[in-house]
Amino acid sequence: MPIEFVFNGYYRSGTTVMYKIIKESNPECLCLYEPLHPHLSEIEKLRLSAQSNVTQYNMNPWNIYMTNFFNNIKNTYLRLLENIKSKYLKYKYLETTEILPTSIEDVIDIFELINSIKAKIVLQPNRCHFILSDLSEIYNCKFVHIIRNPIDTWISQTLEPAFILYGCKRAKLIYKLRATPLGRYVLINYLPYRRWVGGSFCIHPDYEIIREKFNLNLDPRDWLDKMLVVWTYCNYYAFKQAEECDKGMVVYYEQVTKEPEKWFKIMSDFSGVNFDLKYAKILKPRITKDEKLRKHFVERLERLGLIDMVNEFYPPKRWFG
Repeated sequence: MPIEFVFNGYYRSGTTVMYKIIKESNPECLCLYEPLHPHLSEIEKLRLSAQSNVTQYNMNPWNIYMTNFFNNIKNTYLRLLENIKSKYLKYKYLETTEILPTSIEDVIDIFELINSIKAKIVLQPNRCHFILSDLSEIYNCKFVHIIRNPIDTWISQTLEPAFILYGCKRAKLIYKLRATPLGRYVLINYLPYRRWVGGSFCIHPDYEIIREKFNLNLDPRDWLDKMLVVWTYCNYYAFKQAEECDKGMVVYYEQVTKEPEKWFKIMSDFSGVNFDLKYAKILKPRITKDEKLRKHFVERLERLGLIDMVNEFYPPKRWFG
């Protein structure tokens, strides 16, 4: 039985909670979480790093790789993954290694191995923004790509890990005050210049991969600029593939979390995969409705020459739902 459905999104766009909903709504399916994660060979470290998911959602998404299905293909899978990862080592930053395929040929062997598993398979890959239409064509499957506004994506890639993973009281306080002068200062004047941010959710590796792939001649001044480049290109190309392919759909975090019953039905009808309404209650929209932050992010996008792309797939006036 082939790959039946792909639910994709850029980091911190609600993909983990949607993975839980899809997995628990479809117990007959084998739901794989981030199958291109470069550190799957260190599964115990990944399981420990997911402690916040266990606390928040009562689920460890990496447990799927501790089951018999994976043990049967583990050696081949990890060998193929290492071969793929070797192509991306030049983009490594600090301890961060990334896999961000811009061509299906880079990763087809992994997907062929997954597709050979005797199960109904659903993927939540995070990293397939540029190859969604290829996956849908090769495996005759539907895909949904979710987009979250860039303000909350940035907050979720920087402030949230600090207090969720490390219990940083200062970061938690700044998160609560994010729509105040102090919070804005930290978000747009302090965090963009912290060295560790470049490794947070692969901002530096992803930026370098995209810059090289698209031959970009931009002048990013800090990590927030680079994140906006990555956010724009990943979401824009996923959006364009969905627009041009009858097997693809784009949804928006702000809409799905505010009206889950409506969007669960839309996604179920489109994909053929169940989105059980009983799980709608676990979706809690986190939207930073701050006009000053929106204005600042738009100004950055204009300076970087990205605003026309963004206006096409997620106009700023819609960011807060």
